[in-house]
Amino acid sequence: MTRTSTCVYHLFVLSWYIFLNFYISLEGKDPQISLIFQKGGKWKYLTLLNLLLQAIFFGVACLEDVLKRTKGEKDIKFVTAFRDLLFTTLAFPLSTFVFLAFWIIFLYDRELIYPKVLDTVFPVWLNHAMHTFILPFSLVEVILRPHCYPLRKKGLTLLTAAGLAYVSRTLWIYSETGTWVYPVFAKLSPVGLAALFSLSHIFIIGIYLFGEKLNHWKWEILRNTPSLAKKTGTPRESCRAYLTLTIDRSSSHLRSIRSSLQPVVNPPSHKMILQVRGFPAHMSATPKFTFLALTSLQNSTPQVLSA
Repeated sequence: MTRTSTCVYHLFVLSWYIFLNFYISLEGKDPQISLIFQKGGKWKYLTLLNLLLQAIFFGVACLEDVLKRTKGEKDIKFVTAFRDLLFTTLAFPLSTFVFLAFWIIFLYDRELIYPKVLDTVFPVWLNHAMHTFILPFSLVEVILRPHCYPLRKKGLTLLTAAGLAYVSRTLWIYSETGTWVYPVFAKLSPVGLAALFSLSHIFIIGIYLFGEKLNHWKWEILRNTPSLAKKTGTPRESCRAYLTLTIDRSSSHLRSIRSSLQPVVNPPSHKMILQVRGFPAHMSATPKFTFLALTSLQNSTPQVLSA
């Protein structure tokens, strides 16, 4: 997708989320809906927090699109880094979690998460706008452009902090009002609640890791050409061929590396940079290592630059 198309897409999704937040704010003045938001306000609902978060993210994405055209890529590194951090640690995990958690509970027993009486208050299209369409928008964003994930420890720390903040607010609202945010919480004992919160945390961590793998899989191999940079709207330094290689010190050597490179040595016209990402900290003790290799497509013999 071209830069212009990407910018138009971001503007469209931003407008959609602004409309949803504005519509819900107006509907909140209705006497029936105001009763729903009465104890704890509308921001007690994870769904509505997600809508606000998505609006903020796509606003930042639109800002980055505009600044990239006016100031250039090198002058907006902070905006790009913030966009990636926001998407990887919050926007994608939360939208996916809301989609999966809502529909799993809804299909099991909708009274636990979205009682049938709410159908008389909120139109069906709004339910799907809040709980269904959020996932496709996030998946399209993964496909549109690569996102730089932070160190896994940092990313999971930020995600965990956000989760703890929401759980703390949920418990505070119950202590102040005697009412749980979601009916499913009222059905559980304290031990059951602790188990639910723990499983939810594990679930959203799994979503984070899935997003990381999906991003790396989609953008694993990119040609280092100006045409690709223009087509995808990504900085040219990001348009390099990325290939993950795992080498075992005890048995592997350059012949195995060369064979791994064969599938991407076509056509023989451009240079390629292969950046091999490091392993997570918990794998540092294994007899595997990674390196940065530079090779020419006309001569596929790798040269190890750093280990």
